[in-house]
Amino acid sequence: MKYIALVIIILCLLVAPLVSAENNTTGNMTVNPTQNLTQNVTQNVTQNVTQIITPVVTRPLTTPEEFYGNATYSDGSPIAAGSEIIAKNQTGFIIGKFTMTVNGSYGDEYKSAPRLLVYAQSPNDEISFYVGTAKSTGKTMKFNIGSIKRVDIIISSNEKPTPVHTTIPTTIPTAAPTTVATKIITTIATPVPTTVPTVAPTTVATTIVPTQAPYDATPKFVGVLLVSIAICVVGAILTYFILTKKMKREDEEEINL
Repeated sequence: MKYIALVIIILCLLVAPLVSAENNTTGNMTVNPTQNLTQNVTQNVTQNVTQIITPVVTRPLTTPEEFYGNATYSDGSPIAAGSEIIAKNQTGFIIGKFTMTVNGSYGDEYKSAPRLLVYAQSPNDEISFYVGTAKSTGKTMKFNIGSIKRVDIIISSNEKPTPVHTTIPTTIPTAAPTTVATKIITTIATPVPTTVPTVAPTTVATTIVPTQAPYDATPKFVGVLLVSIAICVVGAILTYFILTKKMKREDEEEINL
């Protein structure tokens, strides 16, 4: 029995170091990955929060450059009022907008006139002009802070908006047939006895007035005219004889002397 107890004690002493080694290995395998994962998550969250809290902000320059000029298509036709003039820098960032109020031009040169205000991101910005999404065929402009410049914007005529013809369908309402009920009222007239008064015959005295033929003044006028002519002729003949006779007497008296 003494030998059996001694063998058991020796086996226990040999197995104890192996158990402790296994426990250490298991502890290291479970603790170390957890610590590494926690550290990685903490670092990523910290970096993302830092990026969200402190974004990179580029502020435009406080003093703008002002532009005005004509806005036409390449065929010479004006760009319609209501179109939007857009200014972009070399990176495509929008740095100015202006809505046209007059066909064919934007802004003006006099002091209080509205103009296209361009707020550049940096003093070295290159400015390009657009009408909507169509780019002007003119050259780009170098930003010059605080200046007022005329820039005529020309857009290719291929960028003209195509007119949309809208046809409004006209529907003529059809009137529903109306049924008119006609009521025929028949009235039977009852004969009324009429009494015709008897009129005594009246005697009317009739006077016959003789009718005269219409008066014709033409014969009388002709007669008067003929009488007047006859009188004139007789008077002329008498005057002739009287004068002739007188002249003969005067001749005879001269002869007698």
